[in-house]
Amino acid sequence: MHRKCWGFRVVASSLMAVGVLVGCQSTPEWAEPQAAEVSKKPRPEDMVRSTMAIPTGERSTSALWLEHTAPAEVPQGQQFDSEIRVTNLTKNTLQSIQVTDYCSANFKLIDSNPTPQSAQGGALRWDLGSLGPSETKTIVIRGSATEVGTVKSCIDASYESRSCLAINVVKPKLQLTIQAPAEVLQCDAIPVQLTVTNSGTGVARNVLIQDALPKGLTTDKGSEVITLSLGDLAANQTKSANVTLKAAATGSYENKATASAEGGLSVDASATTAVHKPELAIDQTGPERIFVGREIAYTVTVTNQGDGEARDTVVETTLPTGTKVVSTHPGAATEGGRLVWRVGRLNPGDSATARITLVPSSISTIESTTTAKAHCAAAASDSVKTDVQGIPAILLEVIDLSDPIQVGSNETYEITATNQGSAADSNIQIVCTLEDAMEFVSAEGVTQGTVEGHTVTFAPLSVLPPKTKATWRVTVKSLSPGDVRFQATMTSDELKRPVEETEATNFYE
Repeated sequence: MHRKCWGFRVVASSLMAVGVLVGCQSTPEWAEPQAAEVSKKPRPEDMVRSTMAIPTGERSTSALWLEHTAPAEVPQGQQFDSEIRVTNLTKNTLQSIQVTDYCSANFKLIDSNPTPQSAQGGALRWDLGSLGPSETKTIVIRGSATEVGTVKSCIDASYESRSCLAINVVKPKLQLTIQAPAEVLQCDAIPVQLTVTNSGTGVARNVLIQDALPKGLTTDKGSEVITLSLGDLAANQTKSANVTLKAAATGSYENKATASAEGGLSVDASATTAVHKPELAIDQTGPERIFVGREIAYTVTVTNQGDGEARDTVVETTLPTGTKVVSTHPGAATEGGRLVWRVGRLNPGDSATARITLVPSSISTIESTTTAKAHCAAAASDSVKTDVQGIPAILLEVIDLSDPIQVGSNETYEITATNQGSAADSNIQIVCTLEDAMEFVSAEGVTQGTVEGHTVTFAPLSVLPPKTKATWRVTVKSLSPGDVRFQATMTSDELKRPVEETEATNFYE
């Protein structure tokens, strides 16, 4: 082993470990170090430099080239940097590069980049790992001299060069995933994607997917078994296949599949799909009987009683003939004699309610039918029949034709019954009561009148159609002055209580 050292007056040298050829150079003599402070950036002419080629000593035939540079002189206690450059001279990668710097006792290490793996007994060792072709790595050492004299530093280096034969050992690995919707409606197709990935190394050969579908699921072509040949899969390669399934009934279906390849490779995967179905129920309520001209209020409620969402729900109500729409809530569109509500989505258990107000124009029995429809749901209908009836509404009026009148003159009272309703009334009878200041003269009208004492009774009118009137007249003679009253009382088959009307007349002398 050759060791060459340097100091502030001696050229540095390099040393090779056992088994490594060391190159040496002569060391020049130097003058005593001056007291002047060393510059932080020394000039090249103020540096000492040592080189070595390992293992032959000749750069052209060696593997490693070492360059060691440091200041020629430094003041005691002042920091200074030295540098070791290690270069790979070959076209191959050198392994396990190790550099050791043996320093004299008067050298104090302050810092190093990179940090040495070992710093014991004055020896600094760096494990530089590998060096690629023509690659250089640099070690910068910062220290100071603790005593006046000469600081010595000697380096050696070693490496390993290997000729290797690599045999590639592979292990293909299959991964299988099944992508399917978690929930579908029964009438919808079920899209399924089967994906195989070779997540290992090497080629997985003759990859095969087999899927025996659970009972109740088939492909769109009616098959109960899926077999897919995907060929070879290189490392990290993925292949997918898409199939479409359909369900015969609602329920939860777990679909299990297996992917296999040569060499006993096999992997399983599964996916579960819940198949639901909406079920619509509709309830329409309204009056069983209404009078013509009055408003009819219907309430329509549609409910999803199934376990699947009812999408695109539409509610339609037919408009009965002879009716007019007064209002709808919420607002509905009128399409071809129908009221249409576009409800949209109804989740399981949800309901939607609409209200309709109609007015019938004639006496009849009308029927209103409402139908609810939604995607994947059977239509549901409900109907309400309403008996539209007429009702008599008779107005009784009594007027005196001359007021006031002189005692001894005649006064005529006109009694009018007007049917303002929508149905006829029957057996309309008028009875008039006279006061003592009156004397009966005559009675006339649509029915014959008779008098008994102070009471004038007209025979019943058998029928009074709607929107018609009947008139009677009673003539009396005034007997004495005063504020007198003429009273008419009306009864009929439809009236539950008599109707009374009084007319006041002033008799004067």
